[in-house]
Amino acid sequence: VSVFRDKQMIFTRSIPWGEKNLILEIMRQYNYPYEQAESLIPEHVQFLVSLTGASADAIKISSVVEKTMMPFLHEMRLMLIDLQDRFNSPVASASITGRVGNIENINALFTKYFAIPFNTERLDGDIFSKYQVESIFGNIDKLAIAVGTALEGLKKPRNPAINLRQGEFAKRNLFLIKAWAKWSHALILIGVLYLGLILYGFAREQIATGLDDAAFEQLQKTAAKIANIPEPRVSAEKVQQYLDQETEKQDNLKVFEKVQDVEPAMKVVETLSQELPPSKLNNFDIRKVDVKYSTITIEGEAQQQDTVSIIRKKLEAMSFDKKVQTITPTIKKGTGTAFAFRIKTKG
Repeated sequence: VSVFRDKQMIFTRSIPWGEKNLILEIMRQYNYPYEQAESLIPEHVQFLVSLTGASADAIKISSVVEKTMMPFLHEMRLMLIDLQDRFNSPVASASITGRVGNIENINALFTKYFAIPFNTERLDGDIFSKYQVESIFGNIDKLAIAVGTALEGLKKPRNPAINLRQGEFAKRNLFLIKAWAKWSHALILIGVLYLGLILYGFAREQIATGLDDAAFEQLQKTAAKIANIPEPRVSAEKVQQYLDQETEKQDNLKVFEKVQDVEPAMKVVETLSQELPPSKLNNFDIRKVDVKYSTITIEGEAQQQDTVSIIRKKLEAMSFDKKVQTITPTIKKGTGTAFAFRIKTKG
């Protein structure tokens, strides 16, 4: 594969693919001997641009051509991508030659795959003159020697050349020497700072560990003194047990204080009967008294509205917050005025 710009070749590369690949595939598909398969190229082999109206044999040979050439087309596509990136220029047009290049519609396969117009050129006439072609085939006997010499030139020599640059003249990498001469002061300073940072961290850790041990020892002594535990026998479990006992005592004290502040229900009823006016003089009847915790609900019936007001004032004097809540009576209404009040006491 050779690349030209302004009629000058600027790049060339070999891709290991040739007519032999197509011949071997035809032999495998049709069970032909090598000579018979070779004689089919290029006259009896073609690539179909359209399958409409084509025979089964033509379709099969066309698929053989396309399948065989796919590895070559893939390698060539990668090469073209590299070329366009290297020379920063797209490929304008391309030409193919050789026996495979003379297969019918083969240029259409290349054009379809690369989206670049491909033309078919003859080796004698389009690229070389007739005299040049005759000269090339006239030297066909020397071709094997030339190819062999070229291959030997690509091989690695068995006896490499002797390097005469020894001792102080030997080749050496001066990058590290120059870098050390330029940055040695900075690198030494960074190393000293890093070492100082390591020593500071180690010393800080030791000091913190010592303070932690001292604090734990002092805390252990204080806990033994408060919990009245001999210092040699003090432990986290015994201290926790002492704390649990003290917490339980505090909770019991709080409950006891609440119980002392609670007024018994019978005492509330007794106080209520003492504070209310005499029922015979004021003509009222208490039918329901409900004591729940600190809430007292009283319901009844009075013959006069003034009696209800007197009862309300008495209850207001008994109330903890000096408030009386009027609620809807739930008792069965008689001939008088039904009333229902709710107050709160201190316990």
